[in-house]
Amino acid sequence: MNPSLPPASPATTENPLHKAHLTRIHIIKPAELDPMKHYEPLKIQGQHRKIMAEAKATKANTTNLIASGKVETGLTYSDVLLEPVSQSRATSRFDPKFDTSSLLTKNLVVPNPLIPANMMTVFSEELLRTLIASNPEIVLIADRFPKSLCGNHKDHPITELSSEWQRAISERLAIAPKNLIQSLGVDAFKREPEKYLAQIQAIASVGVAGFCIDIAHGSNQCALSLLKEIKKVLPDTNVIVGNIATVQEYLDCVKAGADAVKVGIGPGAMCSTRAIAGVGFPQLSALARIWPARLLKGVPVIADGGIQCPGDVSKALVFADTVMIGGEFAKAKESGAFTVPELIEIDKRFEPRSRAQQIIEAKIKECPDPAHYKLYAGQASEFFQLIYNGVLREGVTPEGEARWRECPRGIVEIYNEYLTALASSLSYRDSYSIGEARPKSVFIGVSAGGGHRENSVR
Repeated sequence: MNPSLPPASPATTENPLHKAHLTRIHIIKPAELDPMKHYEPLKIQGQHRKIMAEAKATKANTTNLIASGKVETGLTYSDVLLEPVSQSRATSRFDPKFDTSSLLTKNLVVPNPLIPANMMTVFSEELLRTLIASNPEIVLIADRFPKSLCGNHKDHPITELSSEWQRAISERLAIAPKNLIQSLGVDAFKREPEKYLAQIQAIASVGVAGFCIDIAHGSNQCALSLLKEIKKVLPDTNVIVGNIATVQEYLDCVKAGADAVKVGIGPGAMCSTRAIAGVGFPQLSALARIWPARLLKGVPVIADGGIQCPGDVSKALVFADTVMIGGEFAKAKESGAFTVPELIEIDKRFEPRSRAQQIIEAKIKECPDPAHYKLYAGQASEFFQLIYNGVLREGVTPEGEARWRECPRGIVEIYNEYLTALASSLSYRDSYSIGEARPKSVFIGVSAGGGHRENSVR
């Protein structure tokens, strides 16, 4: 039986979120959803359903849609708040009954939904060791760009087929293979597919927890081909793929064999894809659209990007199984973000007055306090590409930034802050687990001045 949606009112060109008053947003409860019929559980009452049906019926072109105000409004975390539930049973956020365990993949349960971003300037061996010491069951997704290889490309470019890359990855996996999912790219697969697949099988043989095909547009044909080939030779291995932002992309990844899908195009703090390419999808709306398909297919969703504060995690988990966090975890003392001494050492590996050396030295001069700041960089930024590859490929426009972040605290302290905040959010919604909270979650819209937007570099 199809769920009954709020009645539609006449279409209007005015965005209700820009009004001075609050606009209620209805969440169709997951238990009531018919995933085959409804791909939009998050609705602004009385607006979108009629507009989108009308647009499909007339097959209006994009210009006419924009002129008539019929482009659908997407929502970010800062656009909404979660309503509290009356008579909650929980009396303290420290109640031992709280269960934050989550599905990272179809076959892999993790003790909490917080996943450090698989970026060079977030993941590090020290971060891994510290988190495992605090919880031996934790699983991290390692980046695919070992920091030790920065500047070491004098004779040939570093690729995932290089012996240097293989050696660096082997050293990392030796620490705790069962706690690691190794990220993979697609360039090596395009060049030498058989050799790359053999290399992936060798990595799997050491007991790694799985793989993450990690590219900017995770549903492109090459990524899906690599996913299919891995599942052919390693059918029982967990394989995550990302990033995507639409329902069709999610379904294509699932059909190809994904065990989890990363959602997020452009919301990251150091990502400028939306400004450069004009492509993306407001993160909360992307997750909300995909969630009914996730319920139907059973393949977990990882919400990747856009987290600016602990409360955003609770909002994301209404429509996601786990949440990947970059900028906030890059602030940890143990993160992979660059210190000034590291940059000085890398600078020595480049030719004098090269573009790479110029950008490194400029960043060093910008550092507010070398003792307390680290450099967080997007992997599509000019800075990152120069220090790792030595050159910015001709015709490529960078889609990222690199910024200094103060790093006063350890990762365990930051983790605990986020987990305590999650428990607090669950208590407000009369819930002891993430799954219990979802059907009780109702959002209310926030006025236009209600916080930072995720579209800009922060």
